[in-house]
Parts: sequence; C-alpha cells; structure tokens
Amino acid sequence: MSYYKNAVLTDLGASLLAESVTEGTKIEFVKIQTGSGIYTEEEKQTLQQRTVLKEPKQEFGFSSAAFAENNTLRLKAVINNDDLQEGYHITELGIIAKKEGDESEILYSIVIAEEADYLPSRESPVEIVQDYYTKISNAESVEINVQQGAYATAEDMQAVLYPNFTEADKRENIKSGENISTLFGKIKKWFSDLKAVAFSGSYNDLNDKPSIPSVVNNNTTTIAGYALDARQANPNIAGSLGAQINSTNTALAEHKTSGDHDVRYYRKVEVDEKVGYDSTTIASSYITTVRVCRQGDGMKRLRLVGAKSSLVSGTAYAVCTLPEKYHPQTGYQAFAVMAASTAAAYFARIEVPTNGVVTLTPYATRSAGDSILIDVTYD
Repeated sequence: MSYYKNAVLTDLGASLLAESVTEGTKIEFVKIQTGSGIYTEEEKQTLQQRTVLKEPKQEFGFSSAAFAENNTLRLKAVINNDDLQEGYHITELGIIAKKEGDESEILYSIVIAEEADYLPSRESPVEIVQDYYTKISNAESVEINVQQGAYATAEDMQAVLYPNFTEADKRENIKSGENISTLFGKIKKWFSDLKAVAFSGSYNDLNDKPSIPSVVNNNTTTIAGYALDARQANPNIAGSLGAQINSTNTALAEHKTSGDHDVRYYRKVEVDEKVGYDSTTIASSYITTVRVCRQGDGMKRLRLVGAKSSLVSGTAYAVCTLPEKYHPQTGYQAFAVMAASTAAAYFARIEVPTNGVVTLTPYATRSAGDSILIDVTYD
C-alpha cells in the first residue's frame, strides 16, 4: 500500500487559490495524474515550483468529491491498468485544475510517495481507490469535473443508497445540481414545518380557524354575528328585502313621472326654480368673459375676466347690459381689485344700477390681453 507525504500546493495552484479568494474566481478540478518520477532531496524541497509531473504515466477523472473540515477538499479517483502496456511504481500524483471558463490547465497540487504501489500491466487487472486532499478557499469557489462512467467504489454506492443528511435551517426550493444530502435536508425541512392539517385534511386541525357567522332569513335581527340569507336579495320572494326595495323604487319612479308627490317636499326642478339658480355668459366689447349667475335668496354673482381691448385709467366703460333677472334690486356700486395685486393702481370702480348696465372705471391702464379678474356679489 502506498504511503504519501502531505500534498504540496504549487505556485500556480496558490495563485489560482488567491484569485478565487480576492476575485471570486471558481476553480474547476479536472483530473488526477499518476507518474513514476523519482525526486532528489533537493527537488523535494522545491515541489511548489513544479508545473508538471516528472514522469507522467496516466490520468483519471474523479469518481466523487466531498468537502472536509478547514477548507479541505477530498477528491476520489479509481486508478486502474486497463490500457497499461508496462507496469510502474506510482511515485507521484498530481491534481490538474483550471480557472472556470479557461481551457489552460495547471498542476494545482502535487504529492510524492514515501512507499510506492506497483501498478502492473493490463495482464494482471488491478484497481486502486485513491483519495487526495487539497486546500480550497470555500465550497462555493470550487467545481469538480466528475468523469462520466468513472468507477464507483463501494463507499460511493453506500453514500448514494443510504445518504446521511441534516435538516436544512430554512425552507428553500431544491435546485438542479445539488447533491443528495442537500436535497434531502431541504425536503426534510419542508416536511417538518408542515402542520397536522397537511396530512389529515381535517378542518378541525386548522389553527386560527375563521369564525363563520350563523345565517338568518329575516330583517329584524339586532344581535351581532349573523349573516343575511341570500334569499333576502331576491325581489321575487314576497316580503324579502329585495322585494321591499323593488316596491320602493317603483313608487319613486311613478311619483317622478306623474308629478303627484307630497306637498311638503320639492322636486329638483321646483327647487331650482324657487332658488333661482342659473347662470349665463354675456358678450362684451371690453372684457373677454362676463359671466353672471343667481345663487339663491335673490343674490347674484358677477365675474369679469381678462381685458378684451385697451382700458384707459379713469375712463368709465359700459361693459355690458345684464338680462333683467340679474338686475340688482336697489343698484350696486363698489371698488374691486382688478388684478393680482392690492396696490391702488390695480383697483377699479364697478357700478350695476337697476337697469342692468355694468360700468367699469379702471384706475390703471390695461392693454388688450392683460389680466383682469373682478368677482362681486350683489342682491
């Protein structure tokens, strides 16, 4: 049985490992090489400088891999002599790796034998299960190239048939490519978190069950916690709430069309007529928009907006004549703000006598298009 010294991380391997730590580069472990090189004591002291095995003989893909403690990776390969023409002593092993996405392979790690196994030619079939331990930065920075069709050891099969796993810390979906232990750990977490109702299907096993109110079929219940029977919404059932609403709507519609109604109440058209609410816009040669309305109780509101033509300071202008129903009862005159300023120059005198002729005397000259906003209310 071979006995090997501790594996040595080559300078190229150390550089790739450092890059995985600082830049997040993923390391892909490709294969294991065997060789028959004999090293002097001086060469044994400089193994980290090697870029290839001294006498490479064979190479094999990995049959499995596992993460051990202290950022150590255990790689497993089955070494055989199926195509070996001439036997040799396995005096050196090397791990070949590369940067993910890069085709250039490097000698990542090397180990030499203190006592070497002899691998005979293919006439005497032999298989050697070889474990190889090497340093990594963390599990996320590693990708293992497990050879399709590689030999599986009895230990590998045991791990597949009877996997050891630990329940995951939190519920997460399983992902393609995860190992069996991780998959079963996630599944166990989901099963552990399921409540009794997931297995029984019984309503009685629910937690925080909603309170379902009792149903009543009347319109007289005054106690909280009851739901109304759906039949109450059917207008075709005599005495139901729906029938009562339908009857009320029919009566209201008949009152609206017939005009026969309780004298204590006014219809909309009667309210509008009595309140006198209406409005109109009047054309003017001086003001862009003249609008007047009745607001109820005999009050009227007059708005003058925008200078349509030039208005000279101190000059009285007959802006328009109001329809008779908008005439004031006793005549109206006042000073009003003519623009967005309270300065005296922006005031105007407005007069509305009983004949409805609106006269405006500005105290500042306004050009056509200038801003004017006068809003007054009178009776």
